[in-house]
Amino acid sequence: MHKTKFEEENNLVDEISKDRRESYFLAHRIDKYTSGIVLLIKNKDNLKSIQQLFSENKVEKCYLAIVSKELPAKKVKISLSLGRSKTNKLMFSNRNAKNYKHAITEVQEIDSKFVFVKPITGRTHQIRSHLHDIGCTILNDPVYLKDKSQVFNSEFGQFLHAYRLSFRCPFSGSFIEAKAPLPEEFVALLKEMNVDYSSYE
Repeated sequence: MHKTKFEEENNLVDEISKDRRESYFLAHRIDKYTSGIVLLIKNKDNLKSIQQLFSENKVEKCYLAIVSKELPAKKVKISLSLGRSKTNKLMFSNRNAKNYKHAITEVQEIDSKFVFVKPITGRTHQIRSHLHDIGCTILNDPVYLKDKSQVFNSEFGQFLHAYRLSFRCPFSGSFIEAKAPLPEEFVALLKEMNVDYSSYE
């Protein structure tokens, strides 16, 4: 049986806490099967302040993705409200859904189907649903990708990577930025596609 994302994240927190011999707390979550940065907090008293930065969209999150087809333009701004689908509870959509929330995503082509994504808001499945809505579904996405010929390395998750996280620390006032290198499976597919990813190594 596969662990749930919640179990995986807490297992990660437990393992790090055990390894460092001190407690850590999860400040935010990323979608199941998404690789990249997860922010952990050492001081539980500071956790609420950091989580508030996320809820107020004061944390800049940047992702890298490989999609099923090229963007309709070099730069795309997607502004579509999202709600949980009435026909598929695993999906979020701007059609035939409920409890809509406004969502904005900016996407820029890096090279061919390799794209840079910046969610301006932070809704559940926002990047995945928005890219799907413009016909550029993330490869290997288990929910939104219908064309199974677009599945590469089935042992790997979806080709969505939380690449960079940055924010102003509410305690020290210092600017914090962290980057996560691309997973080797991600790099392997980019090489196969003959895509230049050198700026994101």
